[in-house]
This record gives sequence, structure tokens and C-alpha cells, in this order.
Amino acid sequence: MTNPFKNLEDNLNSVIGISWWKKYIAAAFWSNISTPINFSITLLTTLNTGQATTGNLLSNTIYINLSIVTLVISTVNTFFKPNDQYNSNLQMMNIWYDFGNRFENIYFTILDDKEKFNAYVQLQQDINKFENSHASNNINIITDLIYVIAVNLCLQKRDKWLDTNKEFVNEIETHFFIKRNNIIVNNNNDNIIVNNNIDKI
Repeated sequence: MTNPFKNLEDNLNSVIGISWWKKYIAAAFWSNISTPINFSITLLTTLNTGQATTGNLLSNTIYINLSIVTLVISTVNTFFKPNDQYNSNLQMMNIWYDFGNRFENIYFTILDDKEKFNAYVQLQQDINKFENSHASNNINIITDLIYVIAVNLCLQKRDKWLDTNKEFVNEIETHFFIKRNNIIVNNNNDNIIVNNNIDKI
């Protein structure tokens, strides 16, 4: 029998993890494209300007070739807008990072199953609204292909936001359990000390 609570939890874990990694890879790709293109345009434009000013910096053949190359690279830069693509994917990646933090807080800090389920439902609704409002930004054949290649080569186990390995989870949950018990014990000890002081008075 399927467990709706567990299904929702696993789905959120997968959606957030995959979406964050997609945007991370896309941002890294456009960053590595944007920097050399902008540098090349700046360098070639400087050489062309120097040639146009002095007239003897480069031969006419080289000057014409550089002008054509500059035109082509500038056109590619204007059409694909790699710097804008990088900034857009970086912004989206940070938003998915915030969703991931919310998922972690719900996963580790909320103990009541009903309260946790309601928190997951609210998180899923927020993600749905975000995806509906940014649907056009989620489609890019180039970066999606790079993501598929990366998953098959080096990201086989990076399909979730949170590693739900039993040993890891038990260690974290034990940490929170001990921390909560220490707080309770300390509060009880404080109450005992206060009561003893009152009795002495």
C-alpha cells in the first residue's frame, strides 16, 4: 500500500535536487562561455580600434579577418546572451537552494507527522507556483543535454536534494534527540535547584 506522506517527501526531495543541479550546471556552462566571449570581443575590438587609429598596426588582410571574427563573435554574444543566461540560472539556482533549505528544516525539525505533511504540501504548492511562473526559463536543450551527460558520467547519485541514507539520517536524528533531551534535563535541573532554594528559605 502506498504511503502518500512518503511519496510526497520523496517527490520533493527528487524535484528540488534535480532542479538545483540542472541550474548549477547551466550557470557553470554559461559562465565558462560568457567570460572568454566577452574577453575576445574586448581584445579584438581594441586591436581593430588601434588599427583604425594608426593605420599601420596590422596588415589589411589581418585587419579584415579580425573585423569579420569580431562581427561573428559579437553577433553570437548578442543572440545567445551568455552573461544574461548565467545571471538568470544563478538566480534560479539560489531559489531552488532556498526550497532545499525549507525541505531540510521540515525533514529534521518537525516531529509530528500531520504537521510535517501539511508543511510538505505548502512547500509543494509554492514550488508549483514558482515553476508555473518560470516555465519558459526551464527549457534549454543545450544545458539539459549537458546535465544528462553529467548525470551519466559523474552525478549518478546526485538526483536528490537530501541524502536520506539510513545511517546518515539516524545520526542526525540522534543528534537532535540528544539535544532536545539535554534541554529538558537542564530545565528540570534548574527547576530542582529553584525548588531546593525555596525549601531552604
